[in-house]
Amino acid sequence: MAKKEKAEVMVDKKTKERLTQEIIAELEPDLKSRVCQSVMSSIEDSLNAEYKDNLKQRITEEIQDEIKDNIRASQAKLNRRKSFKIFRLSLYILILIVLSCYLMYRLYQTGNLELLKPDKYVRTTSLTTTTSVVKDYNYYMSNYGYLMRNIHITSPDLVTSNNNFALVDMPLKLAMAYKTLNAQDINVDGSIYTISEEVINSAYTKLFGTGYNVSNFTVDNKNFAYSSINKSYIAIVDDSQISNDEIYNSLIDIKEVNNSLIFTCIVALVKDNNIYNVNNLEDPLAAYIPGMNLDTMRESLSQVAYHFTYDGENYILEAISTL
Repeated sequence: MAKKEKAEVMVDKKTKERLTQEIIAELEPDLKSRVCQSVMSSIEDSLNAEYKDNLKQRITEEIQDEIKDNIRASQAKLNRRKSFKIFRLSLYILILIVLSCYLMYRLYQTGNLELLKPDKYVRTTSLTTTTSVVKDYNYYMSNYGYLMRNIHITSPDLVTSNNNFALVDMPLKLAMAYKTLNAQDINVDGSIYTISEEVINSAYTKLFGTGYNVSNFTVDNKNFAYSSINKSYIAIVDDSQISNDEIYNSLIDIKEVNNSLIFTCIVALVKDNNIYNVNNLEDPLAAYIPGMNLDTMRESLSQVAYHFTYDGENYILEAISTL
């Protein structure tokens, strides 16, 4: 069967224009609305961006102005404080100057300001205010007490009889000089003790003046031998053999006689933690307590006098005498 051909619809021109107008009338409100809405949105976005920029700029300027105002206010406040402190300091200085001037005037009026007096008054005052120094025990102890701190008796024989150190054997004097040394003056390498001759000579000279000679010596059971090669004194020490025996001095009087200083002391030997009279090393008198006062045992102990003579530079130990 033959297909039916589609029928063509024929529309006249007037009908087409009418239909076109109807379609446009139907679509126009919606199209206008969308166009207006798009335009308004664009304008609003533009206005919002511009407003935000202007607002941001205005706020920034206001903040900057506020900060500048705060800084100016703080600076003005700081300047006022600084000016007040300067004024107060100047006032204090002025007050001190006035008080100082008044004090100097009062001293001058009462005769206690020598610098403002004529020369004749100064001379008169100096003559009338001259005082003599009272040379009592405290005076000698304050000025010369250090001499006894360098005295270390290494043998009881030195304090049991009169001894002039010009005649005392060199080993005994070197032993006494050794006892004045500091730990850093002695080089210890294991059991070997070494002391330079220069160190010993210097210690001897401070204690006895001139007369140093090389000699072997023994102190605290250490036997020091002189080495001419090394210019030093050397000892091989057995720690178990070191002696702790010591002569103690308790100072009771100081006086000056013919340019010599005489120190009177109570003496005792401390051995094996017991106290002995230096003239009797067999019978202990009491147990030794560190720091104890020997003056409480004066009647049971011996007394000696140490004689120091000024050699032009130092006071040197000249002699020991028994009392």
